Amino acid sequence: MKPFFTLLMTATIWAGLASCEKNKTALIEQDPLLIRPISDEQILAGSVLDQIELYYFHHNVKRQVPDFGRAPGSGYQTGILYSKDIVSLSANDQVKNYYLKFPDGDIDTLYVDYEWVSEDEGRKEACTCVKPLRSFLIDGKPVPLDTIRQGGMDVYRLNK
Repeated sequence: MKPFFTLLMTATIWAGLASCEKNKTALIEQDPLLIRPISDEQILAGSVLDQIELYYFHHNVKRQVPDFGRAPGSGYQTGILYSKDIVSLSANDQVKNYYLKFPDGDIDTLYVDYEWVSEDEGRKEACTCVKPLRSFLIDGKPVPLDTIRQGGMDVYRLNK
């Protein structure tokens, strides 16, 4: 009978430990950066949005942010631009300065600062992620959040 109780107690302890692990906050790497350029309170035309470029310089060589473009799904109709690669470029490669070029030749300078933090720190972040966004500036000024959200994610508003 004693081995049965020992086995039962051991199983109970292991089950308790396993449930503690399951209850830890799940971490994500980071949501993509979502921006919505607006002009006079209007969504920019699709033909304009399709031609906007996002690039940076690496060792004086101009490089496009590979996945930058229109957001999928409902974000496409609401004029949201999307990049997940910018998160890793900023956090991993320390690329913080980017350039958003519009079809009319206008170029805005973006400062995008994602930081790579430990899993324990990430669980304390509002994003519950290991690459929280610390700063996002356009031409040296903070970029405000838009009133819309995309799939539960923050969207930043760029007033043109």
